[in-house]
Amino acid sequence: MEPFLPPLDRVVFFDIETQGIDPFVDKVITVQVRYRGKTTIWKEWELGEAKCIGDFFAFLDTVFRVETSFVGYNLLKFDVSFIDQRLRHLGAMNKERWQMLHSHLHWVDLYQLLGNAYYKAKHWYGSMAGAKQETENAMVPDLYAKKDYATILKYIEGEMNSMETVYQGISKEPFYKELVKKRKEIMELK
Repeated sequence: MEPFLPPLDRVVFFDIETQGIDPFVDKVITVQVRYRGKTTIWKEWELGEAKCIGDFFAFLDTVFRVETSFVGYNLLKFDVSFIDQRLRHLGAMNKERWQMLHSHLHWVDLYQLLGNAYYKAKHWYGSMAGAKQETENAMVPDLYAKKDYATILKYIEGEMNSMETVYQGISKEPFYKELVKKRKEIMELK
């Protein structure tokens, strides 16, 4: 097992936007990935929620998952569980989708990697990527209610670019270099 973060050509950046934070009542409004420099966004307002999520799963079939990592911010505590619950709510959860979400994908959660102390992604993106956005994540449900889809899409593109920049920057940080050194030492003990 390689102790380094995978190179960009083996990374899919992943995020969702939702109507709120309660997956029992709030729906997924976008699912987005950034892969090899291109952002793809599946939009609920064009496709409906079930197809939006379903198209993401269809995308997963096009990626060589054995060698690909899915990277996001707070995705293990929020995004993955939110999609899981929405699939159940929509009657679209099945064994294959459950396995895909919970055992077939290699998730790298930047929230966990950066310390598991909850700092909003915008703080990391601002400090490590120099990104300052006018729109914040908490504004997305109101923008959706107002049908201001252009602002949501602009926010998503900035967010995905920032996520990629932070990911690239982590490998240059002293804490990460020390972590890699420790992993190598542990691997040599095997």
